[in-house]
Formats: sequence, structure tokens, C-alpha cells
Amino acid sequence: MAQDTFDVGGMTCAACQAHVDRAVSKLDGVQSVAVNLLAGSMLVDYDPAQVSPDDICTAVDRAGYSASPVSTGTDAANSNGNAQARSGAAHMESPTKKLEAAASAMRTRLIVSIVFLIPLFYIGMGHMLGWPLPGVFTDHTHSMTLALTELVLLIPIVYVNDAYFINGFKSLTHGALPWTPLLPWAPLLPSPGRSTPCSSWPTS
Repeated sequence: MAQDTFDVGGMTCAACQAHVDRAVSKLDGVQSVAVNLLAGSMLVDYDPAQVSPDDICTAVDRAGYSASPVSTGTDAANSNGNAQARSGAAHMESPTKKLEAAASAMRTRLIVSIVFLIPLFYIGMGHMLGWPLPGVFTDHTHSMTLALTELVLLIPIVYVNDAYFINGFKSLTHGALPWTPLLPWAPLLPSPGRSTPCSSWPTS
């Protein structure tokens, strides 16, 4: 038996984690799978005679995510004690570094999103809330100008957060149901004790 660690990319929620787990568990020769969503890693116990690390990575790729081996049981067994110690220390540091990098990237995306979201919200909702707006945004004859301005402000927000859309819809095409593509439709989804907007409209 061999035990390998893999870096897994594209996971954004528990549904993604479960989908990766199922995809790898279905392979012949895989004994156990432990997927860590926060660290973006996966630990797999498998029989090298039946399945290889490339097969595992391929299964993850087909599920709509990405995977690459970090360590192999064979290499670890053949390495000397000092090499094992250095490798172990590197692997201990890897999740922390990945989390720090992910947090830094998320912070950058949040700042960029807020910078463009504030004027987008002001222009899009200002006329409803009675906020002062230039006449070009309130005159119905310039509705196309308003729409294009909102589009220009929206594009950077979508661009910096494209991973959510790409990974989400990629997962949908592979049979998973992540929460990211459903976020825009959340207000329309029914919940216990709450009616949908359509069901609250008066009927004739």
C-alpha cells in the first residue's frame, strides 16, 4: 500500500469536497480518501498495483477540479532520514502558506469588488432611494448610457471573482451541485416559513 498527498484546486465548498472524495473513492485500488477543503489537499491510501497517482489526478480532473501530487510513499520510503525531515517540514508548512496565499488573494478580490460595487450600487439604486444623481442617469432617454455604465462597473467584479463562476459551472457539467452558481438565485429560492417573491404577488 502507498499513501500520497495531492494538492487539489477549484474547491470552494463542502459539496466540492464531497465530489472530489467520491470521484477518487470510485477508483479500483483506492482504500481511503481524506480531502481537506481549507488546506486544498487530499490524502489517498491506494494499491500501486491497481492505480497510479496519474489515475487519481485524472479522476479529479474529470470531476471538474485540478490535482497534482505533493509527495509519494515510494519516494518517502527511499529517502534518507534528513531528507524525510526536510520533506516533512515542507509539508507541514505547505497548508499554512497556501492558506495565507488564499487569504491574501481573497482580500485583494474583496477590495477590488468593493471599490467597483459602491459606485455600481449608487448608480443602480440611487434613483430608488432618492439619492442625487447626474441627469444622464435619471433621464429615460439615456437609459443605454446607464446600462453601459453599470456594465463597465460590473465587469471588473466578475473578472476578479471569475474562479467562482468557472469552477462552479464546471462542477455542474460534471454532475456536482456547488453553491457558487446558485448565489444569484438565492433570494428566489423558497425556505420554510417564507414565500417566494412570485408567490406573494396578487393574483386576479
